[in-house]
Amino acid sequence: MNKVKLEIERCKGCGYCVAECPKKAISFTGNISAKGYDTITVNEDLCVCCGSCYRVCPDGVFEILQSRGNGQTMKELMKGNEALAEAAIRAGCRFYSGYPITPQTEILEYLSWRMDEVGGTFVQTESELAGINMLLGAAAAGARALTSSDGPGFSLNQ
Repeated sequence: MNKVKLEIERCKGCGYCVAECPKKAISFTGNISAKGYDTITVNEDLCVCCGSCYRVCPDGVFEILQSRGNGQTMKELMKGNEALAEAAIRAGCRFYSGYPITPQTEILEYLSWRMDEVGGTFVQTESELAGINMLLGAAAAGARALTSSDGPGFSLNQ
């Protein structure tokens, strides 16, 4: 089970994490720290360990841990395409559009369920050109967006 570790003494109460959390798992407690800041808490029942809090926190309060269930943290073994997709999520990507074609279908499959968990948008397109056009529209609207392709598809998109 994944877990978020807090270095609460670093928190200055900016609220970026509270605003950014897609599942509203982070909230202010109403308790004032010794330094005079409102403290935060994470509801681990709601948290999906998307990394949004980690990404936006200017004070380094958050750390995402993977757990073996016995209190020890562990490293996670993933396929390269899945690691790329998870890294995009943790970097704030909330829009994916793409066409399933080898060798990048694992990215599409992984993001098909993971985007839903973090409140993002996933679109399986009818062609690689449709995927890149949706990506451009999402990026122009301010979303952190991702698509993936294969070699010939990359040439097609140019």
